[in-house]
Amino acid sequence: MRYPRIATLLFFSCAGAFLSGCHNEDADPIEPQAILTLQVDAGYGVGNDKWVFASDENGEVLDVQPYEDGQTVTLMSDKHPAKINVTLFEYGPLASVNTLLAFRSWGDVASGTTFHLKAPKSPTNNPERANASLNITNFNITMSQLGLSYGLGIVGYSGTLALGHLEMDLSYFGAPSDILLYAWQSGVPKYYMAPAVKANDQIDLDFMTDFTPFPHPFKLDFAGSNSAVIEGYDAKKSQTITLLDTYYNYGNTGSDHPVIGYLDGYDSYNMRVSNYQANGYNTTYHKKGAINFSFDMPAYTFSVTDRSVKNFTYTFSHHYTFSGAFWQHIDDKEYTWWTVYAPSGYTAKGLSIPSQILAKYPQLDVNKLEFGYMSFYDNIKGRSYVETFPGATIATSEDTAEDYTYTVK
Repeated sequence: MRYPRIATLLFFSCAGAFLSGCHNEDADPIEPQAILTLQVDAGYGVGNDKWVFASDENGEVLDVQPYEDGQTVTLMSDKHPAKINVTLFEYGPLASVNTLLAFRSWGDVASGTTFHLKAPKSPTNNPERANASLNITNFNITMSQLGLSYGLGIVGYSGTLALGHLEMDLSYFGAPSDILLYAWQSGVPKYYMAPAVKANDQIDLDFMTDFTPFPHPFKLDFAGSNSAVIEGYDAKKSQTITLLDTYYNYGNTGSDHPVIGYLDGYDSYNMRVSNYQANGYNTTYHKKGAINFSFDMPAYTFSVTDRSVKNFTYTFSHHYTFSGAFWQHIDDKEYTWWTVYAPSGYTAKGLSIPSQILAKYPQLDVNKLEFGYMSFYDNIKGRSYVETFPGATIATSEDTAEDYTYTVK
């Protein structure tokens, strides 16, 4: 006999409901599983009160735990999400005038990931501090300021300039050492490398005859205001030296479109060129490895339709690898900020503060946070988004990198 179609459907629907009901009665309860492991080195030492919490893609808090230096903390959840948002919170002093309440979040984190907060490494050696003095004639302040750099860093300097005569006392580590001096004259960067400067040496120079124009001149002729920093790495000395920083040409001839250059002979270079627009759009090109002057400053657009932390919504026209959005609130002597990182195509929604943290700091209110700016990171060659997690293993080489950062308000 052929049963009517509707009767057959009703039979299987009821049977399915019956079987489903029997299965649910006998099912084992869902066991919580680890969704994040946080390893904290002894001596990490940030803040007086530190917490970690995880939320799902809708912002619901799944677990929250305090942590201390030297601890390993595990967040658990019986919801077994594939992806989570992870937030580190810390409370502590900021300089001597404010108290800091800081949130750092990473969105779209695979459940089961480990974050590792590493203690800073102690210096392998302690070079002695030395002093030296400079006397430079024919130096005019309308040229630029004098830049000084050295592999272990200049500790400090002071001096006077009168009638084109610059006298300066400086302190540095690791004498004897080469010290680089540079300045701009009529928009042209010039340098002098003082060789093997010993403790208590006096360096006597004439800016017009002893300083030489930088090789490989390149003008930053992008519309807007431009700046640059170029570093050179010496593998034999295991030292990085700043070869040029346009900060020292600020306000002088061609400072918005400075000429830059670099010195040959270094094993690797690290270059950052930044472009600033009147509308608040800032673009930074970064290249590590060989110097590249064949780059541009791409155009892009940005707009925000919802500036809140919970429902942040925006549009950005250019390709990027991951982003970081920043909010802040200043109340009396308390400074609260929240930074949220996320890969391209993902926005962390519904972020909220766990009740355990609010119980200790009831003044916290996400609705008071005001959107400050957002940075988009376009990695041509360099770290992936996952490699920005605290303590993540870097699969790409640290010796070479190339990327753009677009910062908008």
